[in-house]
Amino acid sequence: IEEDDLVVAKISQVPLRLAWAITIHKSQGMSLDEAVIDLGGAFDYGMGYVALSRVRSLDGMCLLGFNAMALKISPEILDIDQIFLKTSSTNLLELKNTDKKEIKKIQKDFVRTSSRSRENNLLELLKP
Repeated sequence: IEEDDLVVAKISQVPLRLAWAITIHKSQGMSLDEAVIDLGGAFDYGMGYVALSRVRSLDGMCLLGFNAMALKISPEILDIDQIFLKTSSTNLLELKNTDKKEIKKIQKDFVRTSSRSRENNLLELLKP
């Protein structure tokens, strides 16, 4: 509206898009199509992995910040991983030297034992 070349009112539009913000901890267990991630404030082991692994593809990821802690792995987890790797290698060698019939028997025994102990655990929980 103009009065004597004086602008009284003006309308302008700003194109907005809905967005949400969550913490890395809150994102655990989610799968996201797109994410803008700032790892500049990462302060604990595994935070970078959790944040980056939430996004389904690299095309949907925008990384804003990064620090030295972002991708560090806990020394305790690395130690445990070494134990798992060593145990897996040992078990794989044993498995290669085990007869297929024996493997099937071991599998059946494992399933039977697991089922029994699961049933017993449930029965214990249901006791008054």
